[in-house]
Amino acid sequence: MKKLILLLSISAILISMSSCNGEEKKDDSNSSQSVANSTEISQNEGSTELSGNQSSTQLPNVDLDKVNTEINKKRKNDDFEFMKKLSLDLLNTYYDGIKKVDFDKCFSKYADFYKERLEKDMEKEKISSSDYMKDIQNYYKENFGEDFDILLTIDSILQLTDESLKNTNEIINSTFDKSIKLEDAYTINVIERVQGKLDMQKIELEWFLIKIDGEFYLYDGAYEQ
Repeated sequence: MKKLILLLSISAILISMSSCNGEEKKDDSNSSQSVANSTEISQNEGSTELSGNQSSTQLPNVDLDKVNTEINKKRKNDDFEFMKKLSLDLLNTYYDGIKKVDFDKCFSKYADFYKERLEKDMEKEKISSSDYMKDIQNYYKENFGEDFDILLTIDSILQLTDESLKNTNEIINSTFDKSIKLEDAYTINVIERVQGKLDMQKIELEWFLIKIDGEFYLYDGAYEQ
């Protein structure tokens, strides 16, 4: 059961690793800092992409006439650079908490409803926050070495459409038995480069940003069925 709880905090990593072929992608030495400056918008099912790359519309096997890509003008956001900085600030706080074995810092950028659920599960399993964080850190140390480092690149940011925002809101409220009102939500596609003396691996991750009462928080779907 302890391992199941541990999966909640590294689920995005494990899920992404299972979907990758395990081969390291070749890149230049500046890859961890390279994000293009374009804010071109392209349509995707259930979201609008604030992409750092000049990309064409990609909706394979989807009837465009049946896809609702509307975003309310009041929340429509084309500012890729702002969202990139915001995403990196939140994610860097999370990873810094892992490195420092600091539960409060690690999950300070998650919404209260998520932290409360996690803390209840930890209490039920009699796992201290310190032991919990050590387990997460040990995952990196055992796989990459004591000197592991994590570099992040924001690949793309996708703002959820009105319909997808509503569906996501319903899923979260159902999962956590809450009455939360999501003001906005984004899918953040991140390239995580972990390196140490034992190994180096580049992993493609999918994180989520949700906006509640004017504040942005990290979110993952580890609790969702």
